[in-house]
Amino acid sequence: MKRVLCASFVLPFALSSTALAQSRTNFSGTWSMDPTRSASQVQNEPIGPVTVVITQTPTELKIATTRAQVTTTEVIKLDGSESKVSNGTATARWDGPALVVESVRDIQGVSVTTRESRSLDAGGAEMSVDTVVEVQHGYTLKGAKNYGTGKDVYTKVRPR
Repeated sequence: MKRVLCASFVLPFALSSTALAQSRTNFSGTWSMDPTRSASQVQNEPIGPVTVVITQTPTELKIATTRAQVTTTEVIKLDGSESKVSNGTATARWDGPALVVESVRDIQGVSVTTRESRSLDAGGAEMSVDTVVEVQHGYTLKGAKNYGTGKDVYTKVRPR
C-alpha cells in the first residue's frame, strides 16, 4: 500500500517534469532574416542580409550570426545562469514556448541592456525575435525615451 501511495505521489511530478522538458521549443537550424518584415532592415543604416545558425542542446544555445560577411558566435546557458558574451553577460529563461535572452553589454563605454524574445510559428518555419534595447546613458530628459523596440522575422532555410 505504501508503494502505491508513494508511486501515486511521485508519478505526477515525474510526468510533469518530462512533459516540461519535452515542451521546450527547439530553435536549431539555419535562419535567414526576411528584410520585408524586419525592423532591423528599416534603420537609418540597414544591416543588410543576416543569417543565423542556431545549435541548441538541453543545456545551451549556440547562436552564430553572419552580417556583412562577418560571423559572431555566442553560447548562452539555458539553465538561467549567467553566460559570458561579447562585451558583457547574458541570461536565458523560458516564457512558455518563447526563449527570452537578456544581456548587459558595455558598448563604447555605455551600458546597453537588451531583451530578445524568440518564438516559432506553429509550423516551425518562421522565427520571430522581439527585441527591446535600453541605453543607460546616465541622464534623463522629460518625455525622452532611452529604449527602442523592434521585431525581426526569420525564415528557416531548408537543407538542399
